[in-house]
Amino acid sequence: MNYVWVDAEGVTVGATSAQRWAWDVSEGYSGADAKTLVMATLSNAPPGVAPAESVTFHVHPTDAERAAAIGAVGALLAAVRELHAAQPAWQELARSWFGRAI
Repeated sequence: MNYVWVDAEGVTVGATSAQRWAWDVSEGYSGADAKTLVMATLSNAPPGVAPAESVTFHVHPTDAERAAAIGAVGALLAAVRELHAAQPAWQELARSWFGRAI
């Protein structure tokens, strides 16, 4: 997981491939700069209304990494739900999710 964002609108997390993560880290970066292949968002909603979940892919349908991106969807949705439930104490939890293999 290379992207975690929480704001007034909701929670978004993203993932890259293990290979892209390794390239980024081997060059001295944090992994956050590796290309994010898939993102999941859970939007805040008023009480009594189910929050909207969305998934976006940032990889071409014919790219070999597409299967890994699709395979990460369940874990990403679980992560956004957990972070959303942890608000406002999400910062520590977000740090624990960053860099986690899914």
